[in-house]
Amino acid sequence: SYDRVHVEKVSVEADPNGVMLIRNLEDIDPGSLTYGDVVYCRAKTLFAKCSEDAIIVQFKYLFETDDPDVELHVYVSDVPELLDHDDPNRDEHYIEAGYLSPPPSGRPGAVDSNQFGVFEEAVSVGSLDLTGGTWIELELIEPDQSVKSVFPLNSHVLSEPPDSSHASAMIGGLAVEETHCGICMDLNHSNVADEVDFAIALAACGVSSGIVTCV
Repeated sequence: SYDRVHVEKVSVEADPNGVMLIRNLEDIDPGSLTYGDVVYCRAKTLFAKCSEDAIIVQFKYLFETDDPDVELHVYVSDVPELLDHDDPNRDEHYIEAGYLSPPPSGRPGAVDSNQFGVFEEAVSVGSLDLTGGTWIELELIEPDQSVKSVFPLNSHVLSEPPDSSHASAMIGGLAVEETHCGICMDLNHSNVADEVDFAIALAACGVSSGIVTCV
């Protein structure tokens, strides 16, 4: 069989509870049209529905390469399909949250640090419709390669050793949170900060407003 494991759960010293290992692998199937090419790992997973205008995407990461040209791209999407970069519908359904490259030696997230770095980014969802669910996609890119493929985060784990000659990274704690933006000191959600909000703040502090009613 020429099955390759691009995504699997592993235990590491930095996180004994387990993290997700993602890696690019060479296509070794001689009958494949992409034989000999490196297949990018693309992993997509579903989170809860969202009706806010912005979300926070966060996870921890540890690269297994120090190649500064390797990039881990993070996308928010409103469809389960992994659309190619040249798909005419991609811009309608994808927003890039950001991307990472391997940090300098010794920094959190670097291959020799044994310490996870943290990615956290607030993302405006724009015209994405996340009321059916929020999809997060990770794509691991390395230089001078052109072939990409797709592997869901719950892909079947086989017992094949990893190919260390291509880019890989460990991902843990992937999460999505809603951001709730509002007007500063608008405590009663009236879309304006006024004397009512001031009275609420005083009441919360247990302080008199100093207002005296004359009879």
